[in-house]
Formats: sequence, C-alpha cells, structure tokens
Amino acid sequence: AVFPVTSLLNHSCVPNTSIRFRSDVITMVAARDIASDEEITHCYGPDTSLMDRERRQLLLKSQYFFNCSCTACVNSAEQEIQQSVSKAFACPSCSARLPALISEKRLMSCLKCQQNVDTLQLREDAERGCALFAKAVELERQGLLSEATQRATKCLELRQRILFRHNIALGATHDFTARLLAMQGKFLEAVVHCRQSVASVAAVFGEDSLQFAQELVKLAQLLFNSRDAQTLSTVERAVHLLQVHVGANHDDIKELLEMKACLEKYQS
Repeated sequence: AVFPVTSLLNHSCVPNTSIRFRSDVITMVAARDIASDEEITHCYGPDTSLMDRERRQLLLKSQYFFNCSCTACVNSAEQEIQQSVSKAFACPSCSARLPALISEKRLMSCLKCQQNVDTLQLREDAERGCALFAKAVELERQGLLSEATQRATKCLELRQRILFRHNIALGATHDFTARLLAMQGKFLEAVVHCRQSVASVAAVFGEDSLQFAQELVKLAQLLFNSRDAQTLSTVERAVHLLQVHVGANHDDIKELLEMKACLEKYQS
C-alpha cells in the first residue's frame, strides 16, 4: 500500500512517533510527549539504539541519498556514550567503565583507580565468556537445563568481572540465565537476573523503547509466577509501552491484561 501523508514525514534517528501496520491501514502514535512547535518525525530504519552515528549516516546516504541532520546526529556525544556503554569492559580492580574498543597496547590505565589493566587478558576472558555462553545455549537446546544453568552461571561470573554493568552481552547473560531458571520453576531466582537484564536494556535503549517493553513483559511473567507485590505495576507499565509501539491487539498485551484481571480479582 502507498501512504502519501506518512511518506512526507522526515526521518530522525530518535523519532518521536511509532508506526504500526495492519493490512492496508497505518497507525502512527506518539512515542513520547511532543511539543506544539516540534516537528513530527519517524525512523526510516537506522536508529540510535541499534547503530552508531557513522553506520546510520552510511545507510541513510546509500538508501535514501541524504545526510541525516537530526538531533542525534548533530549532537551525537550523548548517543555515542550510550553506544560505548553497551559494549564497554570494566576495570577488574574497581569495576569502572573502560573504553569499548580496548587499546592495542598491552596495558592501559583505568581512569578511576589508575590501576594498569591487561587488555590482552581481557580479550582472552571475553572470548572464553563467548565460548561458555555458546555451550550453555547448546545444552539448553538439548534439554539439559541443569548443565546449561551451570555453564551460564560460570559465564555470568566471568562477564560480571570483566564487563561493565550495562554491557549488552552481560545483560543477555542475565536474560538467558533467568530463562533457564524459570524453565526449572525457580522463579524467585529468575526475577533477580531478569531485573539486571531490564536495567541493562533501560541504560542502552531507554525506558520508552520497544526493547525495554519486551524485557518488562518477561519480568511481569516472572513476578506473576513468584507472586511478587510489584507484578501489577510492572504489567501496567509494559502494557502502556507496548500499546505505543505495537498496538492494543498484540498477543503480549492480551496475556498481560489476563494477568492484570487475575491479579485484580485476587486482590478484591
């Protein structure tokens, strides 16, 4: 289908709208509060949560033949910091954030504690963490949940030592560990790891993002099964964000509303 009005909207790498398609109908909703004199924008594909400025500019130039001058591209410092946080290592001594791209030098100094950091050792540990995670995934696919959890735990211990707390790989390890524990009925333990994953996603993608909403859905499911007092507020927050990004008819929203009805019935 052709949408002549929507096609007039300019691109932004940090759009203030979210677009949904259902058959030949397009719906646009505000992704955040929009000022009366603010331009309404949407994203053509490349956005700050997925790509750094250089990659965004390259794709937009090659596909749409323009140089992006949105606020994220013009004032990119904050966004670039966000990207570096998602890939950053941590100082083994004080856990402070180290640059995402470690220097080629064998030793680098932590800016916070001034301790020398062995970058070669960090690279080797990072590779070992990837191998542990891959093995855990393989064991999970084979149905060996206990063994998979043991490998995931070892991976988590290693990554917690070498990766910054909001590194996306560390968040993914918490997310996977939570899933393994939930599959074994260990919901209280799973909640702890899921909260860590939610915090990482919030730091990297923002608390108004679809990615954050998707993590809240997982957390709400775990809280519901562990009968946590924060279940209802988490459900309501997830529903609100999902309605903005994917519409009221999404399967996750239906499941969340069923949880909410059950909780309200129980509370009454």
